[in-house]
Amino acid sequence: MITINLYDYRRVLQQIAIQKQIAAILLAMTLVLVLCGLSWVVEKAFVGLLNDDVREIQTQVSVLKPDYDAVQTMKGEKVAFNKIITGIDNLRAQRGRTTEILEDIGRSLPEDVWLRGIRQMDMKAIKGKRIPFLFIDYEAKKKAKEDAPDDVFFEIKGSAKYDQSVVQFVELLENIPYFDHVVLLSTNQEWIGLEPIREFLIYSHVVLPEVKE
Repeated sequence: MITINLYDYRRVLQQIAIQKQIAAILLAMTLVLVLCGLSWVVEKAFVGLLNDDVREIQTQVSVLKPDYDAVQTMKGEKVAFNKIITGIDNLRAQRGRTTEILEDIGRSLPEDVWLRGIRQMDMKAIKGKRIPFLFIDYEAKKKAKEDAPDDVFFEIKGSAKYDQSVVQFVELLENIPYFDHVVLLSTNQEWIGLEPIREFLIYSHVVLPEVKE
């Protein structure tokens, strides 16, 4: 009669099942390690490619840097050149305005009036003379940090045969559109030989006209 120990058979089956589970776990861990290794290799290769690209870009930047520096230098020179051109244009504009003013003053001269001198002045030069322009607040100007850019004055010295000619000259100056204030500061009688003449001193505030193109 054959006797079979079922307990030993079950235990063997349990051991085989445990071994299979352990083998499956080991296989899974192995696969995970392999995948991690492959991922690390791929990332390492990708980082290497990125480093190569960075080095290539740095090389290109180094090659282009002299050209970039040259362009920046040219831009700086262009700005400086533009400033010079602007300054020249301003000088030309100022010369054009002054020429127009002198021409208008000349056209306003009566026949028996002649000029001995014309001088352009700014507020700094004029306020020391205390010219009685009603629109000038000398105390306020002392406190101001800057004079207004349109504060332009002309000092006109001349001689005339008659007092009426001086008055007529002042009236004609007042008719010039940009001569907004004209003051006859003084007149003095002088002599040329035996003939009396009137010397006069006029100050005017001027709003400079635009240059005619």
